[in-house]
Formats: sequence, structure tokens, C-alpha cells
Amino acid sequence: VGNNGKVLRWNGVSWSTAATISNSPTLNRVSVWSSSLSFIAGARAGQGRIYKSINSGSTWTQDSSTGSSNMRGIKIINSNLAFSV
Repeated sequence: VGNNGKVLRWNGVSWSTAATISNSPTLNRVSVWSSSLSFIAGARAGQGRIYKSINSGSTWTQDSSTGSSNMRGIKIINSNLAFSV
């Protein structure tokens, strides 16, 4: 995770860009629940953001805007419940 909305994927040999999230958010933490479901905690324009992928990280959508806090961590409990701080 990092700046400019880039999501990287490791294939066992090298890293490559898996996706780029629009609007260049800062990405702080990724949490993977299954081979298809993942979340990223981050921020854009001073507001916390949570992004979700349901296709193994190929595309990401903003799942939530959390107000004024930069989201630095995320923990998935099950496919319907996650916490972010």
C-alpha cells in the first residue's frame, strides 16, 4: 500500500500493478478475507476512505467515506463485518 492509489500484486517472482484507484488516495492498510474479497483503509483529501474489491483486487470501489479521520488499519471479521481505525 502507498500513495497515488496504486495497488500492487506479487506473483511469486515479481511485483506488478494490479489496479490504480481513481483520485490518487493514500492507501494505508490492506486486509484480505478470501481469494476475491479485500478491503483497503486509507484517505483522500483529508477524509478517511475504505475501498473494496470483490474480484481479487482487479478493480476497487469506494465502499465508505468516514469523515475527517485518516483510516490507518482494517480488520475483517467475516464477509459482512469489518472494523477500521
